[in-house]
Amino acid sequence: MTLFSAKVKALIENMDPVQHHFIPVEIKRKNGRLVEQELFLFKFGSFVDGVVIEQSDVYKKLDRETGEFWGLGSSISAKFVWRASAINGRHIWGDKYLSNDIFCSDEFMAELDRQEIRAFNRVKSYVATEH
Repeated sequence: MTLFSAKVKALIENMDPVQHHFIPVEIKRKNGRLVEQELFLFKFGSFVDGVVIEQSDVYKKLDRETGEFWGLGSSISAKFVWRASAINGRHIWGDKYLSNDIFCSDEFMAELDRQEIRAFNRVKSYVATEH
């Protein structure tokens, strides 16, 4: 489950061409007081099929209910290579085989830095040259 602030929601809506889903949530602390920050549960509008498996730190796993999917290598130190045609124009995406992970463009990350939003872990990604 991924929660985003209203500020990150607005950034995604302004930058990414895909319409994603944002569901408002209220969070109560143990003492019963509501968290005052406006938060949204995030769901991708669509997934890409874009990881270049042979060049990325992923491994094949088997889910008995849904079939194959990919697992991350060593998480923070993992390397991802993307097919340019799959992520062209996107600023935030999830891969259909890595559906629990969020990936962002360099431009999106630069805008997060500019706005001093620091809640994202960074994993280096590359774009494969396609012929």
